[in-house]
Amino acid sequence: DIKSQIHTIFIILSLIGVTVFAVLKNKKFALFPVLFFLILAPTSSIMPMPDSLIEYRLYFPLMPLLAMVVFVFDNIFNKFGKRLKILPERINKLKSWFFIFSAIILALLTINRNFIFSDKLLLWQDTVRKSPNNYRANINYGRLLVKAKRGEKALPYLKKAFSLNPDNSEINLALGNAYHQLKKYKNAIFFFNNVILLNPQSFKAHNNLGNIYVELRMFNRAMIHFKKAISLSNTPENIYTNIGCAYAKKGDFAQAKINFEKSISINPYFFNAYFNLGVLMKKNGKEKEGERYLQKANALLLRQK
Repeated sequence: DIKSQIHTIFIILSLIGVTVFAVLKNKKFALFPVLFFLILAPTSSIMPMPDSLIEYRLYFPLMPLLAMVVFVFDNIFNKFGKRLKILPERINKLKSWFFIFSAIILALLTINRNFIFSDKLLLWQDTVRKSPNNYRANINYGRLLVKAKRGEKALPYLKKAFSLNPDNSEINLALGNAYHQLKKYKNAIFFFNNVILLNPQSFKAHNNLGNIYVELRMFNRAMIHFKKAISLSNTPENIYTNIGCAYAKKGDFAQAKINFEKSISINPYFFNAYFNLGVLMKKNGKEKEGERYLQKANALLLRQK
């Protein structure tokens, strides 16, 4: 958004101004800001970070700036002491207390930031609070809320992201998922169809449409989308599992079993396929076989944790 861009430009121009001033006035002092730009340059050009919102890239470059701050305040205290004719010992004590206090404040801020970084939901909530008009922040926060089964709360953020970038297929997909979770099928279908228009190669949109039509018991339409999703996906085990669930809901247990087994043949470590196959076997009176699949599913779940 414009506000955050202006803020960023102001900081960059200030650092450039300090660097130029230092180079002209004090060669030793100039070393610090010059080092900052030299260390930061690779992640800004030849080795760019995958996400500009990630702040890790500043940790190492900030070291020379921190040294510069220490250097500046040390000089200020020394000049202040000479003007007021304060003994060097007392000035050194003042400096020590100042830097100890600063270290405590910075430590508390770091602890708070680490707490935010420990939870993705908190991280993106904080990002949205600071950059409310950033579509990346809104979509990421919204998607995490949907993942946490909080679709109603996710909608305002996803709608905001959509208003900022309506032709982004990922935003349309996220809105479709939110409406699907809330069982607002008409809206979900609209946004999943938008995704297909924007990105015809999106197997996720076809797969999600298939799931919606299964819930609406429109099985023939669901199969059209599932088959299209399979043709587009390199890892279709989840889609075959969804087809198996559709056949199970329809009452065709033989076809359900075939599709669950197909999913397992593609990915022998796919929890959902084993779990659904186990439930299917038990419903059909095959207790031992069903229990064997459920045990395998449980072992995979424990392994993932």
